[in-house]
Order: sequence, then structure tokens, then C-alpha cells
Amino acid sequence: DDWKKWNDSVAVAEHTNGEVVYRNLSQEPWSYMFNGIEFERNGALSSDYYTLEKQKYMAFSGNLVAQVGQYHELKMGFDYRKYTIRRFSINTRVIGLFDRDDSTKALIDTPLETVGIEKWQNYMANTYGYDYEGNELDDGFDGAKQPVFAALYFQDKIEYKHLIINAGIRIDYFDMDDYKLKNPANPEVNSSQGVFADEAWEEKDATVRVSPRLGFSFPASDRTVFYLQYGKFVQMTELNDIYYGSRQFARQIIEGGYYFIGGLGFDLGPISTTSYEIGFRQQLGNFASVDVSGFYKNIKGQPQIIKQMTEPGAQIEAYDRLVNGDFSTTKGFELQFNSRRVKRVQTSV
Repeated sequence: DDWKKWNDSVAVAEHTNGEVVYRNLSQEPWSYMFNGIEFERNGALSSDYYTLEKQKYMAFSGNLVAQVGQYHELKMGFDYRKYTIRRFSINTRVIGLFDRDDSTKALIDTPLETVGIEKWQNYMANTYGYDYEGNELDDGFDGAKQPVFAALYFQDKIEYKHLIINAGIRIDYFDMDDYKLKNPANPEVNSSQGVFADEAWEEKDATVRVSPRLGFSFPASDRTVFYLQYGKFVQMTELNDIYYGSRQFARQIIEGGYYFIGGLGFDLGPISTTSYEIGFRQQLGNFASVDVSGFYKNIKGQPQIIKQMTEPGAQIEAYDRLVNGDFSTTKGFELQFNSRRVKRVQTSV
């Protein structure tokens, strides 16, 4: 698990008691070739990249339920969660940058300054929460991401005669601890370091969403119950679409990208869903019942790739980015039959 030894001929020789011998300082043995078919030798790397991801979180929640009078059951509560997220990824062939006078000295003992940060950065993949050598980093643009998800909710269950009403509201708070470009069409570039200038970024504001919920249930007879439900729901976009290090932004936008990853995301917000459902439950005899329902969901704010055009004179060309621009609708019908246990057989279809 020490990535600095992966391509190090000295470290590999020490680990294998000299059994594996590299063809030079940083390249594994040549593969066997049989009639044009390649077979790897002992000591060949299974991957060029070393990746380390680390997440931890602190969470607490609470709720209170109280019966108020004859008709109202009140429920209220809160939920809070704060994450610390880190990611480190590097192409271990970075060892090829080293030119050591002492061929018996392992890379892990060689100062990074002998290579230069600028060359080293070209071997970095998406990294944040760690510095270039894999040490934990807390501050700055490339520091650990510490998003906060919090919510408050209130619900009143009203039971009056033959009518049941569930009315509630939920307030969600998303603080992504992230940055966005002040001017995506013409951001400032630090030419000497090959990354966006610090002045190009600004912290993204926290997002607050209010989601009402409402449900009705009432019997048409002693065997038939109708119900109707409406609600809004929100969830944050996947964090893999949001969190990138400065080098990843530089590689994909400023330099034009070595490979296509589908666009980088910044200034992304949550995805919202509006849901409707109507149905009824019918009892059949004393042992069975049937449920029939129809539903409709409208989902907005899903990530979508757009081509971000740039202003005349900008230091970068047009690039792909993710925005909350896509939507979908889901419509459906459900029919369910249930029976109690009769002669040791219970049915649900």
C-alpha cells in the first residue's frame, strides 16, 4: 500500500529478495512473448494508478412525537450530518522523473524537490484533501471537502371521524463546501502554474429547500378506503460530479483534457422530485384485499452536459461542464392482491 514503491526497482528487489529485477530504474521486466502473445512476468504492475479515498462523518438526529388533544398527533425532528472527504490518485510511473546518482536509494527516500512540482503535477489524477505526496491537506482549494447536510421536519397527523390527514413540511440545508467559477465564460488563469487563479473562484452558497407533504385517507365504506398523496423531495447530486482538485480542472479545461470524463461539475444544486399518488384499497371477503394505485413523478435538476462557450479573448477554449438542466417524468400503475393465511398458505401477488 506504499505507492512510492510500485515502480521502484530498488524497493521491488528488496521486497522480493532480488527475485524480481527491473529492466531499468523504474520499468518492470519485459513481458514474455510467445508467437506474438504477451504474458506478464512476475513483478508486472496490475495498475498504473494508486488511488486512496477516505471518508468520515459526524451525525446526530432527534425527534419528538406528541398527542395533542383528541385529533392531532404531532411529530417534529431534525437530522444533521457533516462529512470529511479526501481523495488521492497518482500515476506511479512518476518515478520515471527521478534521476538518482545513488541507484541503491529508494524513491521513498528521495526529496520531491529533485523533480519539481510542475512535472510531478502532470502525473496527478483527481486529488483533493491530500498534497502531492499523499499527506492529508485540510485548507485551501485542494483541501478536504466538508459538506454539511441538515434537515428540520414537522408533521401533523389529523384523525377526524372517518378522515385521516397527514400534513407536513421539511426544510433541507445543503452546504457543499465547494467553489464555483465567478465567470465560467472567461475565468482567470495562473499561467505560471497552469491552473485557474485563486481570484477565478468564489465559494458556493449553501442551498435551502422547503418541501411540503400532504396525504388524505378516507373510507368510502367499511371495506373500501381511498387515499391521495402529494409531496416534494430533494437530494443532492452525486458528490463524484462535484468534487475535483485544481489539477483536474486544469487538465480538462485549461489544457483541453487528456481523456474525456463527461464534463466537470461546479455550482451544482440538488435534484428535486414532485410526486403524486392516488389509489384505493378494497377488502374482498374476510381473508383478502386488493390495492390499486396510480402515480406520477416529475424529477428536475438532473445533471446534464453542456458546451460552455467562452468570451472573445479568453485564455481557454470552449469546454464541457455539468449543470442541473435535465428532467424526467415517471408514470405508473400498481395492482396488488393480498390474502391472509388460509390453510397454511399466505398470498401476495
